[in-house]
Amino acid sequence: QSRDIARDSKLDSSAMKAIAVLTMFFLPRKFFASLFAMPLFDWEGSTSLHIMKPRTWI
Repeated sequence: QSRDIARDSKLDSSAMKAIAVLTMFFLPRKFFASLFAMPLFDWEGSTSLHIMKPRTWI
């Protein structure tokens, strides 16, 4: 019975490792995508000096 538990634990840990790797891959990209999707930046402004909108709190 302890061998069955050890085998099941190994399968669970490998699944958790796969989930962690996928999270480490996609989470930073999702953060930057959501940051640039917010209306914080004035990409079509007349000057190139002020690209942040005036009411940005970051």
